[in-house]
Amino acid sequence: MLTLKLAQLEPYLRPSADHPLTPAAGQTRTPGESELYVSVYSPWEVDGSSLNGVPLAMTDQQELGRLVYSAFVKVPAGGTATIVLRLVGSWNPREPLHLGMYHQPLLFPGPVSRRRSR
Repeated sequence: MLTLKLAQLEPYLRPSADHPLTPAAGQTRTPGESELYVSVYSPWEVDGSSLNGVPLAMTDQQELGRLVYSAFVKVPAGGTATIVLRLVGSWNPREPLHLGMYHQPLLFPGPVSRRRSR
C-alpha cells in the first residue's frame, strides 16, 4: 500500500479585484484551492485507489519503462488530501527501494518531505 498526503499550507494565489480567480465554465473551485495532476510511477499494478477514503478513478499507462497512474486532485486551502493506492506485487526488503519525488517548478514552492515506513 502506498499513501500520499498532499498539503496546501498556504494558498499561492489570492483573489483580487483584477484577478477574482473565477473558475472556468462548468468547474467549481474555492479561493486558495489547488488542483494538482498527480502521477505515481511503479513497477507494480494498482488494485484500487482512494482520495480521502472515497474511490478515486486513475488513468493507467506505461511511461519510462514503468506503470504510471494519474489523476487530478483538489487540495483545499489550508487543508490536505490523502491518496491511497493498493499495489499488487512484492519487494525484497534486503534490496534497495528507490523512492523519488519529482514536481513542477513553482513560483512559490512550499516544503516537500517524504518518508518510508513498513
